[in-house]
Order: sequence, then C-alpha cells, then structure tokens
Amino acid sequence: MKKLFLLILAGFIIIDIGTACFEKAEQPTIVHITVINGNPAATGSATICLYRNMTDVNNSFPLYTQTTIDNNSVDITVDYLSQYYVVVTKGPAKNYYSGYIPVGLFQSQTDINNSATQNPAGTVGGVKFRDINGDGVINNSDKTDAPTIAVTKGTENDQSVTVY
Repeated sequence: MKKLFLLILAGFIIIDIGTACFEKAEQPTIVHITVINGNPAATGSATICLYRNMTDVNNSFPLYTQTTIDNNSVDITVDYLSQYYVVVTKGPAKNYYSGYIPVGLFQSQTDINNSATQNPAGTVGGVKFRDINGDGVINNSDKTDAPTIAVTKGTENDQSVTVY
C-alpha cells in the first residue's frame, strides 16, 4: 500500500514539474507614447519622464526617462503599475507646468480677453492654462497633479500627450 501511495505521489510531482516547464512567460508591459506638438516654437526631440507618484514628480525623480527620435514617439518597457504620472518636455513646450495644465496657446487678444486671467498676463502665442475651479482666474487653486496614463499589465499601452 505504501509503495502504491509513493508511486501515485511521485506521479503527481512529475506532472506538476512538467506543467511548470510549459507555463507561458509573462508578456512585457510596454507604454507607447506619441508626443503631439501644440507649440510651433517647440522643435527637436521630446523628453518623456514617467513617475511612480507625485512626490517623485515634485522632486524630479523619474522612474523612466526616454527621448523621442524623428517620429515623436517612444516605446518604454515598464514594471507594471496601474498608472504612471507623465511629464513631457519639448524645447520650451510642456504638458505640465509646476502644477498647471496647459490647454493651448493664446491665438489673439480676443482669446486672451475671453479666457481666465493669468499672472503674468497672457500674451498672443503664450501658453493658456486650465481654470480647474472655474473662477476665471489662474492661481494656486488651479494647481493639480501631473497628468497620469493608465497602464494594462502585459500589453502595449498606446498614449498620446500634447505639449504647449
């Protein structure tokens, strides 16, 4: 009886070891980021920084940094996190300015007059920021976290980021 039990146990161990050898390797998690240039003054390559949290953003301590080549896009293989904070810089253009989110460039004096008041005052061709709280004034109440990108484990995650 003991021999039969040991034989059955040995069979289970062999089967378990055998199936472990055929398990699929985990697919890498890739973030594909395309930088959209909303600022004609921004030329050349863009630097993309991915951060684990806002403390790292505030301390300029990115987990990943990569520079775009000719096509304004990069593929970054990352450790899986459900989201990364992303800050992109292309010449003078950015997607995040120390707490403020750009939404475009002022196209005319009428555009400036019809937008939230900024300090320093907006200028034609200057960056226009999002009025987060809708009070018509860009101030500390409009500061927010850096934009985030959602990441799905084991897949290629396509993202686009616009800089102004």
